[in-house]
Amino acid sequence: MLVRNLLFIGLLACFIAIASAASIEAINPRYAVVEDNQTYTIKSIGPGQTFAFAVNPIVTTGGMFGAGGRWDYMTVTNYPNGWKAKDSKLYGDPLQIEVTAASNAKDGNYQLLATVFDEGNKEGIGDRVNVILEVEVQQDIFDMDIDVDRQKVSTGQPAIFKITVTNKGEANDVFDVSAKGVAGWDFKKHIYVAAGSQKTVEYEIAGNEEAVMKPVISVTSASSPYITKSRQVEVAVETNLLSDFKAANAGVLLFPLAQLAISGIAALLSLIA
Repeated sequence: MLVRNLLFIGLLACFIAIASAASIEAINPRYAVVEDNQTYTIKSIGPGQTFAFAVNPIVTTGGMFGAGGRWDYMTVTNYPNGWKAKDSKLYGDPLQIEVTAASNAKDGNYQLLATVFDEGNKEGIGDRVNVILEVEVQQDIFDMDIDVDRQKVSTGQPAIFKITVTNKGEANDVFDVSAKGVAGWDFKKHIYVAAGSQKTVEYEIAGNEEAVMKPVISVTSASSPYITKSRQVEVAVETNLLSDFKAANAGVLLFPLAQLAISGIAALLSLIA
């Protein structure tokens, strides 16, 4: 009898140890096995940006009968003032929360508490696991590059700049490309750049009068005005007969219909020049 009791106590102790040694399997933004009350780092998001943290709900070991179980949902139970959080769906696969930093968040490290639940501990996998999310916020979250600093065009013809945006953070974002310093020019392009990737967009600047313009091209995150970079370029707009002929050859109608035949001949000559 004593031996059987000791055996039962030993098995019970093993069961309790298995059930209490709970952990979760993080799968986004990076894979990691995280124990209860351990820290998981979210590297580099900008003010106002939203990141997702996802875990695998399926547990393959431990549990009521040693065959694992399933986590039911995940919540964000503690986060800084001004931040926003969205809990996971019940029985989601994966279980994913979304957290948005305050749009005016200063550079630095912030801590949040995410909790994964086995509702009522019915699976016997440990009731819950607390994960400390340490989030690094920085405004310098992307790079911008422009292919050239100076272009020369004729009146009415756009100068086309190729702008490359590199997202260095762990949050997807939309960036607005615009320019200041050109009279009457209010043109904006939007570009979506996934976390850890880059995209290139063409941005046009045009002038109707002969002048040397020095516009400032800016790239700004749609999440926060604090995430922004700019660079000055130069556009020399010139008016001359040859450039007008070349513009006509490119399809821009610069002459009245009565002079269409002459402009056509001039455009042909411009190809030879």
